[in-house]
Amino acid sequence: MANMLNNANNPQQRGYNPSTQRLQQQMQDQQSREKLKLQQDQQRQQQDLQRKIQEQRDSATQRTLNSQPNQQPKAPAY
Repeated sequence: MANMLNNANNPQQRGYNPSTQRLQQQMQDQQSREKLKLQQDQQRQQQDLQRKIQEQRDSATQRTLNSQPNQQPKAPAY
């Protein structure tokens, strides 16, 4: 009878295929790398967004300050 496929790919069982084991490991490694890259990309996008929001706030604050009439500080009374 032909070897049955070892679905668990356990080396202690009949049907163990080391090339399948390598392929599974390579796929898991690739998924891990892609997941990490995605997380890094998302983090970078979030940081860029936060930076843009802060720049807009700073710009709005500066416009508000510039639009107010100049107020001269009072000279201290002696």
